[in-house]
Amino acid sequence: MEVLAHKTGEWFLLKSNNRYFLDVNCNYSIASTSLSIELNQEEFDTFCDAGYSHIGALASKIQSNFLKYQTRDVSQTHSRTINEAIKQWHATQNVKNAD
Repeated sequence: MEVLAHKTGEWFLLKSNNRYFLDVNCNYSIASTSLSIELNQEEFDTFCDAGYSHIGALASKIQSNFLKYQTRDVSQTHSRTINEAIKQWHATQNVKNAD
């Protein structure tokens, strides 16, 4: 898994083989947490057409509707891989920043 892009303090876009994941920093209630989803086909197609602006908009939707997207959270099965990719990214800072 590799980090493709990020927006500081908000989200990371990651890729593993031909699968794309969005890890979003969410402030829910009084806690801050991360929610990771795999992009579905529609989200992926829109990303291909609109680019990183779509990812930012999707991240905002997830932050605003945390409970709606929580059912798509893949953290249980992918958190270790996602966290390791982000940790490696932090070590190299060799990724496009979509800020």
